Amino acid sequence: MPTGQSDTEVAARRELAERLLPSPLVRADALAVHRLLRRLNAARSQAAEEAGDEAAPIPLTAADLVSDPQTWRPALEQAEQAGGKRARAAAMLARPLETAVRLWELGLSGSARPQERLWSLWEASGVAGEWRSRAIASDDSSGWYDDQLDAVVALLRVADVWEQRNPAGSAVRFASELLAGSVPIDTISRVGARPGGVEVLTPAQAMGRHWQVVVLAGLQDGAWPNLRLRDRILRADLLADVGAGRVAVGEDGREELIDSTRAARRAVLDDEYRLFVAAVTRSRSIVHAGAVRSEDAAPSVFFDLVARLAGTPRENDIVPVDTVEAPLSLSGHIADLRARAANPDEAADAQLAAILLALMAREGIASAQPHRWLGAGGTPTTDEEYTGELTLSPSQFERALACPLRWFLTTIGADGPSNAAASLGTLVHAVAEEHPHGTPEELTEALEARIEELGYNLDTWAGRVADRHARDIVNNLASYLEGIPGPVEVEQTVSAQVEGVTIRGRMDRLEHVDEGVRVTDLKTGKSGYSAKTVPDNPQLAAYQMALLASGERVAGARIALLGDDKPKYFDQPRLEGQALEDWHDKVREVAVSARGPYFEARPSDTACAYCSFDRLCPARERGHKVVE
Repeated sequence: MPTGQSDTEVAARRELAERLLPSPLVRADALAVHRLLRRLNAARSQAAEEAGDEAAPIPLTAADLVSDPQTWRPALEQAEQAGGKRARAAAMLARPLETAVRLWELGLSGSARPQERLWSLWEASGVAGEWRSRAIASDDSSGWYDDQLDAVVALLRVADVWEQRNPAGSAVRFASELLAGSVPIDTISRVGARPGGVEVLTPAQAMGRHWQVVVLAGLQDGAWPNLRLRDRILRADLLADVGAGRVAVGEDGREELIDSTRAARRAVLDDEYRLFVAAVTRSRSIVHAGAVRSEDAAPSVFFDLVARLAGTPRENDIVPVDTVEAPLSLSGHIADLRARAANPDEAADAQLAAILLALMAREGIASAQPHRWLGAGGTPTTDEEYTGELTLSPSQFERALACPLRWFLTTIGADGPSNAAASLGTLVHAVAEEHPHGTPEELTEALEARIEELGYNLDTWAGRVADRHARDIVNNLASYLEGIPGPVEVEQTVSAQVEGVTIRGRMDRLEHVDEGVRVTDLKTGKSGYSAKTVPDNPQLAAYQMALLASGERVAGARIALLGDDKPKYFDQPRLEGQALEDWHDKVREVAVSARGPYFEARPSDTACAYCSFDRLCPARERGHKVVE
């Protein structure tokens, strides 16, 4: 790392620091870092303005966060002390920043020996355990982590050999020679000439070159040719047609674009044919074509074309394929062991394979665990209901009571992503959590610090309306909080058994009043609740039942509606006597319907108003075709 004070060396250090934060060794969230810098720079500008400084302070950058931790530590420590979601976000950002600072300080002191300094950097990063676990997890990213660990081992091996050849050499000299490509060993150093071997190229990269032998790998159906239409979001294909003058003449005699899906797909197929011909003609002598035939893969028409032109013998008009060994990877090795363990003809081989699988499972390799194998749990059945523990949040209780089918589909994650209104609600709840007795000024300041998270574009009318609506909601929240002077607990968790069902949820506000505690649920909408409907609200009733089962003295429950012109609140009386018994009956009803194995669709104005599954609901007319 350059340590001088020249402009070039300072710029080089700044570039290295900015590359360090998002690197795999640190993994700082780029958006969180950007928000932190904006808050820090805004605070610096405000402080300079209050101090009367005419010159604006130089804005902080990511490099300043790494080289001078005192620029951000006080701000994050203050956020952590405030509690709530902002404290959790600050703690999550502080960890990678501290890691980056440790790595930066070690990088600046380069007098140590290469192996010693490399090992110090590796330990300071703290990623060894996670990378090992991810490398043996046999998921989509395991290969990347395995490659990174191999690279670390190779680098340490290179440092070991270099130290033996340079007994007095330092880590700085080793790094300089390695980056310059002058380390005369092993595979990670850049060299000027590539040794002989197999070149793996795309057809476009191979243009203009020829080889004696060319292998066309991956001639799979859906992969090559790949007939997926390109540029369908921004429609760059139409822009290219305009530039090339490819237009048609309409019935009225005017020129118009050729926006035909069939024509576009035909053009894609033509491009795939041209690439295929270019790939085949790279060979001077021999062409090998390869494809895989399995339960979920089949050769493409290009493979069949090569086989026909080569006169390959067929069996029942199908090109016979050779059985191949399992891939030389962890997942391939486990698949091979599973196949051997299930082979009844080789008892000794099957027993040895089972022992190896058990040893791998003991070492924590997930894909060697039998319970993760598809079909290992027996044939699924709908004859028996779920007999395990049933846990519902108050909102899930309300949803299951209204429509068991919608509750089930939402619970398993079939619902869509949250919309902008849900994001605004999350932000308002976070502000209310941080300031349970906040003044209008405090709440407005908290909103200003985080309103960028909503992504409103103030250059548009819609963005300005949404921004004004968010501020109105916070003003209504401030008005409501002014009327609640007593003790308040925010985001408290309640969990209790009610009629064999565990009701567990987080309460926005638990307000202490003379009669006991009152649950208050903050809503950022404008409507949907009234003095007539709230006394029968299942979500509030679930909170009350859980608190009563926990031994609390409950005074009732409340919904505070903040999205209208002024705040409104509607109360649900304390549950007792027959009213409490009726709600217990509804809990038992939900417990029966939620245990399956069948889930009833109950259409109603309330349940269907915002349902995401009406297109497949058997109780709705538009869902009949999908279901039947």
